[in-house]
Amino acid sequence: MKLNCDNSESWCEKGKLFGVIGEFEEGLKCYDKALEINPENDEAWYGKGAVLVNLGKVEEALKFFEEALEINPENDEAWYGKGAALGRLGFVEEAFVCYDKALEINPENDEAWYGKGAALVNVKKFEEALKFFEKALEINPDNEEIWLIKGLAFEGLGRKKDELNCYDKALEINPENSRIWIEKGIVLLHAGKIEKGLICFDKALEIDSKDVGIWLIKGLFLDKFDREEEASKCFEKAFEIEPELAELKKRILIALDF
Repeated sequence: MKLNCDNSESWCEKGKLFGVIGEFEEGLKCYDKALEINPENDEAWYGKGAVLVNLGKVEEALKFFEEALEINPENDEAWYGKGAALGRLGFVEEAFVCYDKALEINPENDEAWYGKGAALVNVKKFEEALKFFEKALEINPDNEEIWLIKGLAFEGLGRKKDELNCYDKALEINPENSRIWIEKGIVLLHAGKIEKGLICFDKALEIDSKDVGIWLIKGLFLDKFDREEEASKCFEKAFEIEPELAELKKRILIALDF
């Protein structure tokens, strides 16, 4: 991307592109550069906050959303970002206030509708959450994350067929999302469709073979279905990726006097 090096907005655009490909640290550098040029660029403050959320630095991100809103209280994305950060920190009511503010400014902000639904899922209000996901999907039917969390709401309601349909829709949009393959696999395994469920885990591992969680979950299910040799291979793979897990297992076995 060709940049005007003196243009704060251009650095913001580059920061967004790094975010899309998961290069969050590089994205941070771009937003910092944008703010060096123009400290009043509310989009740069918001962008930096969004990157910090993706890096798990949620409390720190709040400061940047608040700075963006101080500069421009009509920035609906910053209100959404603040709401998402507050929701992750467990402040559900405060998050709702932010989402409502975002929607006052821009009723077509699908992320704010999604955020309201996600906050309700977190407090197990699944039926109520569905209304917000449906509204979000009216605006943006191609957002796989909304389909994913809508599926999780159906899981909470015990509506397995609807849950599975949501995951299938999400995978139509993005078959490279390993989380969706895992959730689909779990549903199928609980339904006794063992081979189909395991295929989903294999798909997830094709996407991210270094994800310890996938190896462990697959191993636990294999063990549950008395496929101990295959389960053992999964656990060994997890220990190979994260050797400290093997050490933890050893300590637990010693503590249990095995």
